[in-house]
Amino acid sequence: MTPFFIYILKSSACLALFFIVFKLAMSRDKTHKLNRFLLLGILFFSALIPLVQLPFFYKRTVVKPVEFVREVFIPVSPSVEVYTPGIEIASLPENTGIHINPWLVFYLIAISFLILRLAISVFRIFQLYRRSERIGFRRFVLAVVRDYIQPFSFVKHIFISEKDYESNQEILIAHEAEHIRQKHHIDLFLLEAFTLFYWFNPFMWLLRRDLKLVHEYQADQAVLQKGIDAKKYQLLVLEKAVGERRFAMANHFVQKPIFKRMKMMKSNQTNRWGGLKLMYFVPLIILMLQAFTRPELIQRTEELIPSVFQKNEQEKWLEKWTSEEIGKGFFDPDIRTESSLKKDNNVLVILMNANDEYLIEGEYHKAVEIKSIVKSFLYGKNPDGKKGPDYLEKQIPAIGKLKVSQGIISYKHDLASSSEMVNNTIRAIGEGCMEVRNEKAKVLFDREYFALDDERQEAVDKAVPIWFSYMSPKSPTPNVWLPFERKPSPPGPIEITFKGNGNVIVENHKFDSFEEFEENLKYWTRELDEFNKDRRSQGFYRANVTYEDIPRSEQKNINYILYKNNVHVKHIKSNVGFTSVIIQIKSDFNEADLKEIRQKAEKDFKKYNGEFNVLIQFADRVTEEQIEAVEDIYKELGVKNISAKENERPSLPLLLIHLYPNEVKNVFLDTISMEDVSEYTMSWLEKVRSEYSAAIYAHQNVSEERIQQLKEKIRDGGVEAQISVKKLN
Repeated sequence: MTPFFIYILKSSACLALFFIVFKLAMSRDKTHKLNRFLLLGILFFSALIPLVQLPFFYKRTVVKPVEFVREVFIPVSPSVEVYTPGIEIASLPENTGIHINPWLVFYLIAISFLILRLAISVFRIFQLYRRSERIGFRRFVLAVVRDYIQPFSFVKHIFISEKDYESNQEILIAHEAEHIRQKHHIDLFLLEAFTLFYWFNPFMWLLRRDLKLVHEYQADQAVLQKGIDAKKYQLLVLEKAVGERRFAMANHFVQKPIFKRMKMMKSNQTNRWGGLKLMYFVPLIILMLQAFTRPELIQRTEELIPSVFQKNEQEKWLEKWTSEEIGKGFFDPDIRTESSLKKDNNVLVILMNANDEYLIEGEYHKAVEIKSIVKSFLYGKNPDGKKGPDYLEKQIPAIGKLKVSQGIISYKHDLASSSEMVNNTIRAIGEGCMEVRNEKAKVLFDREYFALDDERQEAVDKAVPIWFSYMSPKSPTPNVWLPFERKPSPPGPIEITFKGNGNVIVENHKFDSFEEFEENLKYWTRELDEFNKDRRSQGFYRANVTYEDIPRSEQKNINYILYKNNVHVKHIKSNVGFTSVIIQIKSDFNEADLKEIRQKAEKDFKKYNGEFNVLIQFADRVTEEQIEAVEDIYKELGVKNISAKENERPSLPLLLIHLYPNEVKNVFLDTISMEDVSEYTMSWLEKVRSEYSAAIYAHQNVSEERIQQLKEKIRDGGVEAQISVKKLN
């Protein structure tokens, strides 16, 4: 049953009990004003009491810290029930159908029918109003209609037929005006609203009838006090009792039963002590508060004790989630032989380095995400998006069959991590676990975890067990030698080198592949666990790591695998730097070129995992806006190292002639005669057809006259630029 239906049933029970007391104690008294507000109070108290958490008696409950510690650090074995997301089977892959509650559908259909009935009634009143002849008074509007209707009032309007207006105007208008003056229409609106929710409760309809009758008592009393003849008034009431058209949202001149109205008009008795009868409701209110707010605390009368204000039990529970209180973790050798618990998907590993940065399943996360990640894992979802924890079906007392998760939460941190962040992380894990238990308790028993009795709390514990492993890193004792390749190894850093060809060098030992090295890691972990067994200080390996030709993305994965196997990396060396990507921007740069650069940038980002530098080289006529447009492309991708540099202007084509004492050679050292230099120069100029420069390399023992002779031959070939001369010794 849903929480809403439970609330409605509780509220209906309150309404029934209060109304019964009213009928027995108050209904016959001529205290109409008191009865009116008492009936309205019954409606509001019945709606509010199930929502109030204010028990008058309860047993003092003390949190049991010993049981809590046992719960957190009990060794995991195949026979132990592990955490589950509970009966919310719809969240599991094997059942994703939508469940429709037929009772809710029927309940809403009935409400829809009542709303339709109410809308039709109001619509008909407005139709009468449009066809009526309206007369304005100070406090109301009189609507006279030709139809033969029973007089009634609606908000600040009085509806009366032409016949009644001509024959009984004074009495009828006085009666309906009292309904308007005493604002009875507000009561009617409230009655209709409560009827929508409590339509199934017969006491709601009885209360509705009695409140309308009280309205008539008040109006009758006010009319008679104005001096109108009582017998004449009573005869008019009897005359109008014959059935004419009636409206749900209106105060009619005649409300049955007529006999009660006649009797009340003749009665002159007024109970001056009627107000004291309200005391009948006080013990009933206390009983309802006790019964509906904390039913599990209703014990035998001899067990009822005064209230003792305690500190919030949930806060006490969370205070245990610190590195000092929660212990040194748990370890059971048998767990490693159980294949189901050995699966990676069954363990959520939360790692924190010396800089208080989190690495969870190979991805970096922030501190504020820890609680939500823990909750998601407890609900069967791994943060890396891969397969969540496995489930086993269990039979749990007070609940029944339930699918239970085999998920375990493991938290490890560096020795240099700050104690404040360590405790904050453990606290966040505890808060995530408790929120899941609270949510499960509300689903199963419609109240929070610490509001349950011991039996139901135990049931929730089995439905949502918490398996949490915390290992505080401690340096090994200096005089202890840790196992390493079946030889004693000092507790200092181990030298490990990872090569691009797949080899791994550990100290003087070579592994042909990383897979072979990883298998040995498991052996070292078992040896280390054996060493740490029954020790207060937990040892671990430290390592200096060197990467040779290993991509940076793979380096991160290797670091994670080492940390997961209790190998803490102290120093890292790598010969792999950032890749540089060069982008050329020509002088005729346009939108098409910018689009091409964007496509290349996205490919490079995926290829290098975002770890590369960008150098933008541009021509002399490229604008700053064009350069910034290219820079923005890489900035949007997250590339930080971006630089821009103008291209160096290329050197001019060079006409180079080598001059020797007895011969002349061109740039290719082909011999040409002095007479052919002019022709060679002309041919060279035709091929270049651009700006150029000319130079003579004069080798050893060449005279000045010979140099001048060569210059003249070059100028005869058409060279107008300055001819430089470089003497080579």
